[in-house]
Formats: sequence, C-alpha cells, structure tokens
Amino acid sequence: MSWNAAQPTEGLLPTIRIRASPVRAWHGQSYSNTGFLVASMIVESVSGEEFRHYLADHIFRPAGMRRTSSEAPCGRAIRYYRDNVDDPLNTGAPWVSAEAFYGKLLKGPAVGPGGEYSTIDDLLRFAEALESGKLLDRKSFEMLVQQGLAASAILNKAT
Repeated sequence: MSWNAAQPTEGLLPTIRIRASPVRAWHGQSYSNTGFLVASMIVESVSGEEFRHYLADHIFRPAGMRRTSSEAPCGRAIRYYRDNVDDPLNTGAPWVSAEAFYGKLLKGPAVGPGGEYSTIDDLLRFAEALESGKLLDRKSFEMLVQQGLAASAILNKAT
C-alpha cells in the first residue's frame, strides 16, 4: 500500500489485523504502532478533525509548545536504524538511513504512531501543562499517572 497525504486514515483499516494482545488488559503494557494509529482514528472520528490539526489546536497551542509540529525543522538530525531485521541482536549491523520510510509515513495518514518534531523545552511545557490542569482535569491526570505507575510495577516484577 502506498500512502499519500490525500488518503483518509480510514483507508488503512483493511491493513489493520485484529489479534490477541500479548498482555492481558490491566496487567501490563506493550507498545503498538497499530494501537496508536487506532487511537488517532478515534480522535479523528470523535472530533471531526484531522489528527495533526487536533494535536496542534488542543494540545500543542494550549500547552505553549511553539516549536512542536509535524513540519521538519531545519538542521534536524537524520534518522537512521540498524540493518539487522534478520538478526535483531547484531549490534554490528550497518546503519541505514530511515529518511525514505519516515518521508512516506509522515506524508501519509498514519500519524498516531508518531511523526511530530519537538524540542526539550516544549516537552517540558507539555509535562507542565499536564500537571497544571491545562490539558486534563486533576482527576484524569492522577488516573493516568496511577495506571502508568501500576503498569511499570507489573513490568518491573516480570523482569
């Protein structure tokens, strides 16, 4: 499937396969790009806004994150990855540019899993906005923190 900016997020639905999570609900966590993609689709459906616009209008601006967006800043670092798909433990594998992959991803509809550029100062503004109640009410913030801490405790026990 090739991605383009005009393709709606719903165009990705046929590529999403529902499968059992490796973690039982409320008993740990597992990162999933697909999970973030589905979350971004839910935000788009409920808000009626494209996910990137929603982030800018409802998170970045209210938090004062003036240097965070999906637009690549001048002078940013080039993305690379190790070419070790066949042997993930091979740390001697050569580094390969990931620019082509991210170029397609960031120009397409799959924005839930990432694609935003930010600065350390803006990430601090985000944390302060969360904690101060600008983005979430206190009860929601505390629930988010408690669930995150509980998941971390479960993962730490398992390792």
